[in-house]
Amino acid sequence: MNLKEAFHYQTFLNSLMEIATMRVGRSGNALRITKRHLRSKANPEAQDFEEIVEPEGYVPVTAYIAFMQTAIEAKQALTEAISNAKSALDFDMDAAVESNKFRQSANSALKGVIQGNKPYERTERDSDYKFNAEGNQTAYYYEVEVVAEEMFDKPEVRSVAKDLISEANELSAKIDSAMVNTIVDYVPAFDVNDSFDDIIAEVAAEISEE
Repeated sequence: MNLKEAFHYQTFLNSLMEIATMRVGRSGNALRITKRHLRSKANPEAQDFEEIVEPEGYVPVTAYIAFMQTAIEAKQALTEAISNAKSALDFDMDAAVESNKFRQSANSALKGVIQGNKPYERTERDSDYKFNAEGNQTAYYYEVEVVAEEMFDKPEVRSVAKDLISEANELSAKIDSAMVNTIVDYVPAFDVNDSFDDIIAEVAAEISEE
């Protein structure tokens, strides 16, 4: 498998483990309940009987244990295989991915500076007070000319933003190429096309045959 497939399989393993830990730890999921119907205490002519209730679709805890042990080993082996594959690259993929996140974030922020700080001119209305001929204070209204100017070098900001996204795109292409062309030496423990129910049923069947 290549790096892209390996990361996809890593997500698959994470999902399987999440389902397994949720189901095996579910309250009452591993209890056999015996109900003793003591009818004779209320009706001497009636017979007592026992009713055994088991969880629907019960999977033995031993099957979950076996699965989780296999999944843990598989996750470790896959993580090591991915690490070995990435170490053979001519660049640090993890560092490239993280730095690209910063480049894209900075590019968006600089675009926001330009888009959110556009210069404008407009007329507003304001008021003040004056004394009239009778000596009374009265309000009067007047126009206010408002001019908003950029406090930054727009061409420079636009140029930096353009350089950032160009660098990010170039590095993204390099990462994408490595994801497809880098081989990961790993043999999958489970078929990625199988559901968790299929996998745990197979594990349970193997245990019962032992």
